[in-house]
Amino acid sequence: MTLQTRRQAEKEKQKKNDKKKDSTTAQVDKESHTSKRQKLSSTKEKDNGLSSTENSSATTSKKDKKNNNTGEKTEIVELDHPLPFNEDEKVLCFHGPLIYEAKILKGELWENKTIEQDNGPHYYVHYKGWKQKWDEWVPESRVMKYNDVNLKRQADLKASVNAQKNSKYHDKKITDTGTDRGRKRFKDIGKEEDFIKKPEIKIIIPDLLKVQLVDDWENITKDQKLVTLPRKPNVADILEDYKKLKIDSESKDASNDVILEMLNGIKQYFDKALGNILLYHFERQQYVQAIKDYPDKEMSSIYGAEHLLRLFVQFPQLLAYTNMDQDAMTLLKDQFTEFLEYMANNKNKMFQIDYENASPIYISLVKDS
Repeated sequence: MTLQTRRQAEKEKQKKNDKKKDSTTAQVDKESHTSKRQKLSSTKEKDNGLSSTENSSATTSKKDKKNNNTGEKTEIVELDHPLPFNEDEKVLCFHGPLIYEAKILKGELWENKTIEQDNGPHYYVHYKGWKQKWDEWVPESRVMKYNDVNLKRQADLKASVNAQKNSKYHDKKITDTGTDRGRKRFKDIGKEEDFIKKPEIKIIIPDLLKVQLVDDWENITKDQKLVTLPRKPNVADILEDYKKLKIDSESKDASNDVILEMLNGIKQYFDKALGNILLYHFERQQYVQAIKDYPDKEMSSIYGAEHLLRLFVQFPQLLAYTNMDQDAMTLLKDQFTEFLEYMANNKNKMFQIDYENASPIYISLVKDS
């Protein structure tokens, strides 16, 4: 074999080796690429699975948070029937002595309150045309359906206010008809329709006492002040003094029996009504404390003329649910008129002039209640 032939054979062998090497390298690269693709796919699937789990966890967390927001501080009460008033419903609502158009923002059923009368359906309302700072929780007794009957009732109250504008004592809006003044009615009071059908006794409140009602409302609700307890004279003292003034012990006049019956009735109504319908919300904590401080005393021995006068504002509604005939109503109205004149003539002796300021701790308790 010549040198040239040998070199040619070596070249052919080298080419075969190079070709085999390239084939092996390509196979390795292909397998490596396939492995990388499989690894990448596996990683993606793992990431997707993790992402899905994280999303699921996030959704659950959000749901839990939502549940916490709705149930953390308020006990959920399952109702057999819905509340009478719905969210966003247009209603009429008492605020102070008058009735205003409002909207229900939300409703709740309150339970386990310290004061029994605070339990039951409550609504968070917004008064039409008022700023949001006046939005408040009100009991169901202050809310009325928006209908012709209640609109007439609203108009009658407003007309009564306008009728007093020319009085020398009235530079503020007031009313001389009975309202619930934003407090609860007795639980045994019937339906609104029954109330409208029954006659209502008209009690004439002297102008001086109407001004007192307005000042009393502003002191409590606006200025956040309180009547000093126990009051002196208290309701029992006032009734006893009137009894001594009007009744002749040596006389057997039938009018004596009428006066005695009226005074006893006023005392009984006051003791039963105070915690239900004669207190503003700001006074509730004071009432709770008074019960603890004077457990053996009746409310008529603790509270005074300020709350007694509020009872006379409520009397037209309360007496509408009695079985008294028209003659008895007329006689009682005359007796009430004389008694209120007596209160007006002794206003400076009976009523507290300067209410006491509530402490920051008390104000905080009221906000939390």
